[in-house]
Amino acid sequence: MLLVYSAFLTDATVHGLGAREDRPDIFKFVEMYKMVVIGQCFSYVGVAASKSAVALFLLRIVVETWHRVVLWIIIVIVSTVSLFSVIFTFVRCRPVEANWSPFVGGECLFAPLPFTRLILAASSEIQYR
Repeated sequence: MLLVYSAFLTDATVHGLGAREDRPDIFKFVEMYKMVVIGQCFSYVGVAASKSAVALFLLRIVVETWHRVVLWIIIVIVSTVSLFSVIFTFVRCRPVEANWSPFVGGECLFAPLPFTRLILAASSEIQYR
């Protein structure tokens, strides 16, 4: 999943991600932002998959019951938060193109920042447990 995320970000750099321009091309910006949004979804899934893989490995070596319970809770929380973040990325605006294009004229129900913060908080909190 993280390889796919890297591919989308690489394509976004072709469209101007990270470039310094005095007058950026708005159409390239729309395509760039589209690649970033779609790639970000693969990043969410990749984070959940990698953390779940480590937790599943630890499940094989732990002996205490409460360790197993905590590891399963971690797997469920990270997977759920990642899944909801991916879903909310695409259902927050109607039509979907309004997520990355100001020309579509759609309606967005909420900002994506709270869900990004939620997945970052869940990911970092679980990493240090």
